[in-house]
Amino acid sequence: MDVEVSEEIVPLRLWAYYGKIACAGTGFIFDDIPTDTIEAPDANADFIIGVNGDSMEPDYSDGEKLYIKKVDCINPREVGIFTINNECFLKEYGKDGLVSRNKKYDDIPGNEDVRLIGKVVGKVEE
Repeated sequence: MDVEVSEEIVPLRLWAYYGKIACAGTGFIFDDIPTDTIEAPDANADFIIGVNGDSMEPDYSDGEKLYIKKVDCINPREVGIFTINNECFLKEYGKDGLVSRNKKYDDIPGNEDVRLIGKVVGKVEE
């Protein structure tokens, strides 16, 4: 008896990719953002950004690519891309500021210079 095996075809699309600028560490200057395009599965997101550093480990690691949805606000404990004085950070939104999940790093106190770029809505599976 022959068994038919079917493979699910995942539709791909081209995404704006902002390289490894989402610093999970001490920050990355946001001026003149280098953009490229990469092909990845479709998702409910606006662009893809790369993780640079280890301050969000074990959940997000250096070199991973993340789907980002542009939003105006996120809830506490959600993870987003933020800028502070033109530096880009991947952090958890906390009640008193931005939280590093790796305890080797200090949290960043909240102030009027913190700007939300978007919410992490998933990882690009490679």
